[in-house]
Amino acid sequence: MAIATPPPPLGIVDATMFWSPSGGGVRRYLLTKHAWFDRQVGWRHRIAVPKVAQGSGVETVELPSWPLPLSGGYRVPVSRSAVADAIAALRPDVVEAGDPYRVAWGALDAARACGAAAVAYCHSDIEAMARLAAGPAGAAAARRYARHLYRRFDLVLAPSASMQRRLAGWGVDGAVVQPLGVDTRAFRPDRASARWKSSPALGLDEHARVLVYTGRFAAEKHLPILADAVARLGAPYALVAIGAGPLPPPRGPR
Repeated sequence: MAIATPPPPLGIVDATMFWSPSGGGVRRYLLTKHAWFDRQVGWRHRIAVPKVAQGSGVETVELPSWPLPLSGGYRVPVSRSAVADAIAALRPDVVEAGDPYRVAWGALDAARACGAAAVAYCHSDIEAMARLAAGPAGAAAARRYARHLYRRFDLVLAPSASMQRRLAGWGVDGAVVQPLGVDTRAFRPDRASARWKSSPALGLDEHARVLVYTGRFAAEKHLPILADAVARLGAPYALVAIGAGPLPPPRGPR
């Protein structure tokens, strides 16, 4: 009796320049995603990023890149063709691009060369960032660029309904909402700690309603708006910001 040979695993490659060996939200997301795939049967997940942390136990490929000064360890890929060659060498079935820059174009080229599906995860509002840097003209150019790029992908994912609406405003129709999710084993009401709230580091009332921001303190995060919104809520609401960067939110009364 012949024994059927199982099909080869489907290969998924996540590619992005938003990766720092020292940390970062995208890195955390991709490592969590990799851990999930590692527990599944019939999948092979790999990560293509500019700088690989040695000894991480994650199957990765390093994209040729140059250091980005004053960025906390981020790097800029050298060329579109080099990115495409590195990804195509993995012979993926699905390529997911996690940034809208050179890696995205290289991912598209690699997907076409391999006959793979090309997916983009759009989690950056490049129009808003361009407006901060170059005003209305920069924002208009970013909208045109986003439309030009994302219309080429087979599927565009957005982490929220608001980002989905933003994509539609850029002329990218059919984006699908794929929430990042929350680990409810760690973040749930019965794990609330009055002792943590009243610790010397915070000095909050045990009945305070705490809103937590974790991430980089950067201009595109619009942290002053967040701090102002919480201040308008007033007691018992308080904002705790955890992270690092050049633009932390303004401190309010403790």
